[in-house]
Amino acid sequence: MVGSTWLLGLLAQYLIVAGTAYLPLERRQERLLRVLSEVVSGPAREQLLILHLDAALPPDLIEAATRSLRLTPHLTLSIQHSTRGSTHQAVPLLRYKRPLHILVWYTPLPELLQTLCNQWKPSSLLFLSLGPTSATSLLREESLHIVENAVSLELIPTVGNSSDLIGVYTLFPFSMDPHKYLGHWERSTFGSWKALFPDRFPTFEGHTFHLATWIDDVPFFYGDASEQKGISITILEILSAKMNFTYTVTLKPPDLKWGTLENGSWIGVLGMIARNEKNFTVNALTITSDRLQSFDRSVSIWRDAMTVFLPRPQQLSKWLSIFQPLTLIMLACLALVTVIASASQHLQVRTTYTR
Repeated sequence: MVGSTWLLGLLAQYLIVAGTAYLPLERRQERLLRVLSEVVSGPAREQLLILHLDAALPPDLIEAATRSLRLTPHLTLSIQHSTRGSTHQAVPLLRYKRPLHILVWYTPLPELLQTLCNQWKPSSLLFLSLGPTSATSLLREESLHIVENAVSLELIPTVGNSSDLIGVYTLFPFSMDPHKYLGHWERSTFGSWKALFPDRFPTFEGHTFHLATWIDDVPFFYGDASEQKGISITILEILSAKMNFTYTVTLKPPDLKWGTLENGSWIGVLGMIARNEKNFTVNALTITSDRLQSFDRSVSIWRDAMTVFLPRPQQLSKWLSIFQPLTLIMLACLALVTVIASASQHLQVRTTYTR
């Protein structure tokens, strides 16, 4: 009975696919670009935009994609299909502005998506494919699991007609049913940023994160293997209870370093994260330009101050205290002015009495 049900389901799927009337490629491209134009003028109208165009796109599609954003300020870059320099180096200033990255593919390639995510560390991604291959499958790539917002636009295949509805898809990385269809594109439905980009991490479904830590960081993270204390561990316990995740910690990094760049590679606590051996750290680390370019950080929970100390000067004699701060030149000028003023006053008095 179970086998018969499975066969009937498989046959039904085959009939649906076989009976689906796909739009011609040119019309599908036109519809996708029209929706893209509505996205940038609607929910993304206040966002800084970076348009990444697949180098494999024909010239007419490159022009059409650029034209769809003609009324919106944006930066246009090319995604190169090569082993070296596959994407442009990230501009640090733009990364910190948290722009929306729009990827227009012709041939979606997971390795290029991985390179782009490594270089730009995007917080928001929207992509679509103008070629024969769908880009929605890229949502399952592990490189997108750390991206805050990720959405794919794709034509919805229908049975019996040639509908040109565009579906909006996303993925909840830690959900039991991760692939989510948000609905077909309509301005009224996806008129806001939150409607187009829902929270992809409402809960972590009991996932275990592995932390790169050094339990020698009073008052933030200290203790021993059996019990950890500190500000960071308190925050971590609150987050784990609210977001439903567990965690493991590291007693110390193998090289006993906090994390710096040496010969182009990260070492220490941050090195374990850079090599994907660990997920994140909760130690208190100083913010530097190198660290900002390679890692994402949370909001600051602690601010430290640096003060310069100098030896206190010796106590001055009271009768000299008025003159001690002055240089010899200033003292000489004061003496000269006193003499000239006295002489001038004396001459004025004599002249007055003589008259």
